[in-house]
Amino acid sequence: MPSTFRAILHESYLRRRGRNPHYSLRAFARDLQLAPSSLCEILKGREALSRPKACRVSAHLGMNEAEREHFCDLVDAESARSPGVRAAARERIARRIECGAAKRLLDAEYAVIADWFHLALLEALSLTDTAPTAAGLGARLGLDEATAAAALRRLESVGLVAIRDDGVVEKRADDVQTSADVPSAAIRSHHEQMLDKAGTALHFEAVTRRTYESLILAFRQDRTAEAYAKIRAFVREFNAEFGRDAAPDSVYALTMQLFPLSPEVTRDR
Repeated sequence: MPSTFRAILHESYLRRRGRNPHYSLRAFARDLQLAPSSLCEILKGREALSRPKACRVSAHLGMNEAEREHFCDLVDAESARSPGVRAAARERIARRIECGAAKRLLDAEYAVIADWFHLALLEALSLTDTAPTAAGLGARLGLDEATAAAALRRLESVGLVAIRDDGVVEKRADDVQTSADVPSAAIRSHHEQMLDKAGTALHFEAVTRRTYESLILAFRQDRTAEAYAKIRAFVREFNAEFGRDAAPDSVYALTMQLFPLSPEVTRDR
């Protein structure tokens, strides 16, 4: 997770600019209800946020409760007037980092493991009936041993697993995070592969082993950020409930897409 509240602001700006190349810092300041000059000073480290203002900014960013709390703690850890408040905020941040098992990958790192079977192998390490070796994991996912072994070495190179001398693979992260809403060939490739896997499952898996839902609806284009946030919140909740089974016996993929069927609506900014 980002280590400063400024990094969160910067990433949020880049995500929005990724969706709209004409999106400016002035527009970002408007959306956060900050003065443009103030936002520039904040991003340069010359000005801080108060906790009340941080709470308002986090709400404008569409953060959930946990994300808002973390954002505000990052602000307090840096700029709270009271040393006690700063220390308490830093302690809470350290606790979250210690408890959180997600590893955030740079785009260049993710490109190494973008093929679908890398993260599937990582999840297969949780299966209680599967040997944690290249042969065992590969067989479970329908991969030959050489392909699985090469993929596991790539997972090790980005810090997601460790391979012992006896070939046993140990998991080093439960979840993986990447950049969001930023153009990435690696992420596009992964999504294309998952859509292809979904199509294969549609034709060859029994209806009791897969489910497909489709919804076509009309709503305002300027609510897409809100819609994205709700989808991501659902994915997090789903993972928290189903991705932490004590004795899992299968690997599944959940893929969700929201995309326009009509041309973009252009409005004067």
